[in-house]
Amino acid sequence: MFFQHCMTLLVLIPTVLIQLGTEGSTEIVKATTCQYQNVTYTARQTFKPDPCTFCKCPRNGGEARCAVMDCKWEPHCLHFATDPGICCPTCLRYGCLHSDGKVYEVGSVVSRSNCTKCYCPESGGRTVCEVTQCSRPRCVDHVVREGSCCPSCPNGHNCQYKGHIIPTNKILDIDRRRCRCKRLKLSSGTSLFASCRMKLYWRAKH
Repeated sequence: MFFQHCMTLLVLIPTVLIQLGTEGSTEIVKATTCQYQNVTYTARQTFKPDPCTFCKCPRNGGEARCAVMDCKWEPHCLHFATDPGICCPTCLRYGCLHSDGKVYEVGSVVSRSNCTKCYCPESGGRTVCEVTQCSRPRCVDHVVREGSCCPSCPNGHNCQYKGHIIPTNKILDIDRRRCRCKRLKLSSGTSLFASCRMKLYWRAKH
């Protein structure tokens, strides 16, 4: 909720002529004032027509000079307290303003998907989103099941060579080569890759 006050247009310039009589002479004195909302103020007098407006009557009277205070926007506030004698409302309870335009209670889950959960922290303010980090699957035919975030390997761990899937516990003959899956340690974890050798060379070694 955004609180903003508009500047109020002020005032007329009444001038009062006071005639002072003295013996043998008459003196005319000008008494300048300001008037606002049917109330007359004297020159140099300050006044507050409402809790958010500050005014002063100039030394020569005329139009009152006023300034209006703007209230700070509290986008994460769930409940405000107002007082007729105070300009700006006070926030009594904070929550979290989410991208959907709603303010949520602290601790509540704002949104959830297979891999992401967003919630309102205990301190209120901006929502915090946690994203599940999935490890690299150790198969080429991995699937993501409904309701799950990370991929799984329903057919076990395997790798691939020229379109052929090689299970980790098998050796396949592909294009006169004997191929199998080997493990490779990476900074992101262990991965599998196809290692193939010519048949004659493979037999000579084994």
